[in-house]
Amino acid sequence: MHSDCSPEICVAKLAEQIDLDQPSLSSPGGYKGDKPIVGCVAGYEFRLHQRRLWRKNTYAAVLFGRITADGHGALIEAYWEAWRKVRVYSRILLAVAIVAGGPIFLLFLPCTLSRNCTPQGGFWPAVILPPAIIVGALLIRHPWLRVEERTLVTGFVKQTLAATQRPVPSKKRDWESSLDEFRPWV
Repeated sequence: MHSDCSPEICVAKLAEQIDLDQPSLSSPGGYKGDKPIVGCVAGYEFRLHQRRLWRKNTYAAVLFGRITADGHGALIEAYWEAWRKVRVYSRILLAVAIVAGGPIFLLFLPCTLSRNCTPQGGFWPAVILPPAIIVGALLIRHPWLRVEERTLVTGFVKQTLAATQRPVPSKKRDWESSLDEFRPWV
């Protein structure tokens, strides 16, 4: 996206329109304040996500971005990602599900499919749960599943910064946000 404002003005506008994503036990949505978008602005980088009043904010899609000078305006580069702790948690969950659930699945699948083995409760939970946990671990970290949140946050950035889509030559992102830190206690 491109804005006609300078990077300094863009950063100031963003910081003014969001609540900091500092956890608070006493406020609804888990963060201080009442604005619909929460995040952090540090230097020329930002992190934005929608305040969730009804679900855990940890699993929200997060827009990490940076603002750079571009002629007489600012270039806003951003990417969607899950929080680093969600990515780490999903990898651990996936490893545990494969290591513990794989053998259970393979042990009970033949008996579940044959008619000779019929215990009272059945072996279906042992056959269904390990693959379900593996699929859940793979899908938990993907922000593309949260289209409505992405639309809201992207619209917020466009409106706040008076940004417009501008054809930019497609290039691979060569930067990582410094605001995507691992905070296991939050």
